[in-house]
Amino acid sequence: MGVLTSRVLGGIAPSGLLVALALALLPAAAATDDDGGRSVWVQTQRLVEEDRPEQNDQFGSSAAVDGDTLVVGAPCDSIFGGTHTCGSVYVHVLDGGTWTLQQRLLAGDPESGAAFGFTVDISGDTIVVGSPEDSHSGHSHIGSAYVFVRSGTT
Repeated sequence: MGVLTSRVLGGIAPSGLLVALALALLPAAAATDDDGGRSVWVQTQRLVEEDRPEQNDQFGSSAAVDGDTLVVGAPCDSIFGGTHTCGSVYVHVLDGGTWTLQQRLLAGDPESGAAFGFTVDISGDTIVVGSPEDSHSGHSHIGSAYVFVRSGTT
């Protein structure tokens, strides 16, 4: 697993926040079809942290989808229990019209307070996870991005 680091704004990559804000503004403009009619969005499912929900995990604070794969961040997830809020990311796949949990991703070097899962993105079989409070190279809270590549089909 490789780790990409950023020195932009103390490790917080602003592009992820800007993309999220831009996407939040799109539905109003994108809700019009080619004929000028209005489309309607209908909720089909509510995803929740299934395996070990705890208060303040912030599941759903970031999300990205590519085809039949959905990635959801939980940057305050307590992966070791107690107060070790390292964060995690949940990968769901679309199966028969239902999003089902495929895998829970964790940092290879989990650190309390790193906010792993604060930002997520997916393209094909590659997932990038932002961890803006990650410390490394002798420096605190400078951030990093973790890259995961899917292998296999399950």
